[in-house]
Amino acid sequence: MAPTREDPLVYSAGIPAEVNQHRRLVRYRIRSIDRLGAAVRVPYPDDPCPNFAWFCFGAVPAWTGAVRPGAVAPFGTPFTVEAPEMNRLPVYHLLARRADVEASTWRDRSHGDSYFWTGTLVHDGRVHDHIRFRPRGGVWRCAMGKNLWRFDLDRGHDFEARDAWGRRIGTPWTKLNLGACIQQGDYLHRGEQGMLESVGFRLFQLIGVPVSHTAFVQFRVIDDALETDPADQFGGDFWGLYLAVEQLDRRFLQEHGLADGNLYKMEGGTGEPNNIGPLGPADSSDLAGFLGEYSSGTGLTETGWRSRLDLDRYYSYQAIVQAIHHYDIADGKNYFYHRDPGTGRWTVLPWDLDLTWADNMYREGVKGGDEPFKSRVLSNFGSNPAFPALNRDFRNCVREIRDLLWYEDEAYRLIDEIALRVRGTNLFSVIDADRARWGYNPIMSNGRLVDRSQAGQGLCYKFSPYPTVSKTFAGAAQLMKRYVTYRASNRGFSFDTLSADPAIPSRPVLFYTGPEDYPVQAIGLRRDGYSGSAPLRSVKWRVGEITRTNHPAWQPDRPMPYEIESVWESGELGPGSETVTVPIGVLQVGRLYRARVRVTDTEGRTSSWSAPVEFTAGAIPQADALREFLRFTEVMYNPPPEGFEFLELHNAHPTEELALGGLRFGDGIDYTFPHGSRLVPGAHGVVIRSTNTPALLAHQRLDASTFIFGP
Repeated sequence: MAPTREDPLVYSAGIPAEVNQHRRLVRYRIRSIDRLGAAVRVPYPDDPCPNFAWFCFGAVPAWTGAVRPGAVAPFGTPFTVEAPEMNRLPVYHLLARRADVEASTWRDRSHGDSYFWTGTLVHDGRVHDHIRFRPRGGVWRCAMGKNLWRFDLDRGHDFEARDAWGRRIGTPWTKLNLGACIQQGDYLHRGEQGMLESVGFRLFQLIGVPVSHTAFVQFRVIDDALETDPADQFGGDFWGLYLAVEQLDRRFLQEHGLADGNLYKMEGGTGEPNNIGPLGPADSSDLAGFLGEYSSGTGLTETGWRSRLDLDRYYSYQAIVQAIHHYDIADGKNYFYHRDPGTGRWTVLPWDLDLTWADNMYREGVKGGDEPFKSRVLSNFGSNPAFPALNRDFRNCVREIRDLLWYEDEAYRLIDEIALRVRGTNLFSVIDADRARWGYNPIMSNGRLVDRSQAGQGLCYKFSPYPTVSKTFAGAAQLMKRYVTYRASNRGFSFDTLSADPAIPSRPVLFYTGPEDYPVQAIGLRRDGYSGSAPLRSVKWRVGEITRTNHPAWQPDRPMPYEIESVWESGELGPGSETVTVPIGVLQVGRLYRARVRVTDTEGRTSSWSAPVEFTAGAIPQADALREFLRFTEVMYNPPPEGFEFLELHNAHPTEELALGGLRFGDGIDYTFPHGSRLVPGAHGVVIRSTNTPALLAHQRLDASTFIFGP
């Protein structure tokens, strides 16, 4: 190593080109000796990773294979997924010994939850060397052939994950979960490619239940010399499409704004701590006490439930459990309990959503989703509930989700959005490569390594109970859409039956009363008269943003906005609230919005939200905007001898700029603003006479951000 020219205290070393070969991991350490002979080596001895490393890699190559190699057309016809598609999703590399890879995922089931195997994980240009890994899952963790993975990162070497839209997640991870994006064979939904779980997590997120971030990724395993094997499409680095899932731990609590309290993974009537907060208790006595409270003969009273359980989040949680048939919770598993040490309230957090979106999934049937609170708080949705007020509040919650999210337009759009992230738009997709990599892989029928009822060959798109659904990935999305409609309005059991209450107020009718171009400063709304079995108590107005792929405001590299994520709510207003104007600064020009109104009676029963008024927010007419938002805020009426006379202007609008070009003063000042003059939101500007602009700025202590007009 030698000092650099730029800084003699910074040293650099040249690495021969032959060292930097594609798919090569290079490990190194640095040792420094001063003039007195004292030496230091990094990484330091207390670093869990004993070396630095870099990984040489260019780009993922194209991939060629067939659905069923050697078969007749079309299944035996080779296809090529081109390199741009193979590099579209984030790429996660695992470098490990082949024996360890095969033992962990197929052959060795003796190590339980211990991270027995080691390797190197590479993502987003960063090397995580000497990490530990193991298979993930419960009773079926080694059954599928294409199995799940979990990685344990070194202390101080956190995993900086990105979300489904490529945005850096704020809180780094200490563990990484990879879902295999393959459905159990006996449920007849293989080919959904992780959509059931990903869309399920997004639904919980949209309704305000803290839930894991997820992102689809391409997983590659380097365990021999061949990146691709022309003679064997089941070999090589490509392991397929996987779903990265955030671990529920202390970092999760931090990321999602939850207090640093105790967090338990529940299973079999008890819980294993995934986090013990600084206020404890460290012996899990808080969980034992809570379990005892609600499991005792008398149980909790209504007041007790309100003080001990975050009911608003629980109602939303149970609503989505029913919407997507998340009934793999009935054995006391696949959810977490979190206790807020400040309030003492517990929150239920969802987990493991893969067996969903069909009545034939685990715990098959139309009704289910039994966990400790469905029977105790909601009386299993019975007609004679133990706590009528809590059941009323739950029905109100279900009704709102039904109105704003769980219906054809919004839920279908969500399914299409996630499907586009997975499938892409190229002729052949990474999902086609994944199907070919695993569909007829010999592993999938090897009874010594897999459970054939769960793995099995050739099961992709075998939607046998649904003969009218296309046997494609688009067909899998179609199945999900059909389930939305079915669980929304099926007369036997659905959102409509869950939220039904003949005594609720009539659905109000909403009218738009503003100018026809929907200018953002004049969105006026009016409701019709009230009708209900009990007097009117309050009125609530809301606006939510939506978009569509054919709308100018759609941004394909960002999450779509959904109506249930309000951009403005009025709060509960008194019964006299018959009209409202959306506050200035809430809406943005060019965005697509839906406005609605809802009423609540004196018994606490809410109506359905009104049918929406949908509009694209228009610009403020300039004459109106100038009259309302252009302010004269200071006049230098007695300037110094240098002549630094000025008139200060201010744009008081919080989001829209003002176009000043062509404006002129009618009297007293002879000045016309030139074409293109503008004043951005919240900005100040000055009209000046002096030709010595720098001197004026210095004299008045104005910075360069001030808009200058004139002389």
